Amino acid sequence: MLFALADGAGSAKFSAIGSKIVVSEFCTRLRALPLAPELVSRDIIAALVRDIRERIKTEAEILGCDVRELSATLLAGCVSEKASWFFQIGDGAIVGFKDGTYSALTWPTNGEYANSTVFVVSEDWEKHCQFVSVAARLTEVSAFTDGLQDLILLHADKSVHTPFLRDLFSQIRAIADAKILATPLRTFLESKPVNERTDDDKTLVLSCWID
Repeated sequence: MLFALADGAGSAKFSAIGSKIVVSEFCTRLRALPLAPELVSRDIIAALVRDIRERIKTEAEILGCDVRELSATLLAGCVSEKASWFFQIGDGAIVGFKDGTYSALTWPTNGEYANSTVFVVSEDWEKHCQFVSVAARLTEVSAFTDGLQDLILLHADKSVHTPFLRDLFSQIRAIADAKILATPLRTFLESKPVNERTDDDKTLVLSCWID
């Protein structure tokens, strides 16, 4: 399974366009690689990101704006039966479940200023990007943007708030077609208790193996 998600900078005029470019270009270029997805390395992903940055620069020229107006983060990964890898630029995080424990595979990156982060178009993106490979089967994987990170991550010791993800995954495993959970999940993420704790983008990926 391949996944990619992006969160546009709130202050960037064309962040929605930037986010779409980041995700579509990443997935298209990754699928076009002449090797098995699980064999991808950090250097290969970094090369893809450089190509995406050039694509964003071209779009900025078309729009007549600074490239920073298309700022967006990137969280992506490949999950296979025997090994997985994950890549991140910016905030949000990716969590995996193995041997009965949830653990953060990547961690939010803070920017130079409060409530800021690093984006794909940032000059120092390569210094802050994260690439993690796992030579084992992960039975559950979740990725999420910054609007959910304070509900799922415990910053004091960089651990995971297990009940939040455990309850969601238990519902996924209990039904045959996970698609019917989309509407109640959206309702939950837009509920008052959740929105009282965050006003940022709440994009969420949930995936699990079912034998």
